[in-house]
Amino acid sequence: MKNILVPWNVSWAADHACRFAIALASHAGDKVHVAKIINIDFAVRASVSDKAYKEQITMLSELMEKAENDFERLMSRIGIADNKVAFLLEVGPSRNCLLKIICEHKIDLVVVAASEQPEFEQLLSESDFGKITFAAQVADLIALYKS
Repeated sequence: MKNILVPWNVSWAADHACRFAIALASHAGDKVHVAKIINIDFAVRASVSDKAYKEQITMLSELMEKAENDFERLMSRIGIADNKVAFLLEVGPSRNCLLKIICEHKIDLVVVAASEQPEFEQLLSESDFGKITFAAQVADLIALYKS
């Protein structure tokens, strides 16, 4: 069984990439992982007030809850039970989160709507993508461009 990753940002194009990956996986019995990355740098220092820290944690909790609800709605629209697709939620820099996900879940294929995901397009620069594919040993990438 292969592991397919779809970085997802709740856009129409990312939804299309999810549908494509799910259809592809259904033919071969592969597993699809949909990853939502919350690209926020919470630099918590001793100088940050308790109030500011609590506000940051509250905002992060709200973003995480929204992402989970958005994923459930996507699975409902596609008509797939959400237990058929793994939802991964990470917080941090996109590049680091993608590498972590690719390595931890032994991802074989990444399906991305490149025109709609600036973080992933940045990741695709020769040096970054080369480092990630080398480190994670990802053999294949499918980029779905909006025509």
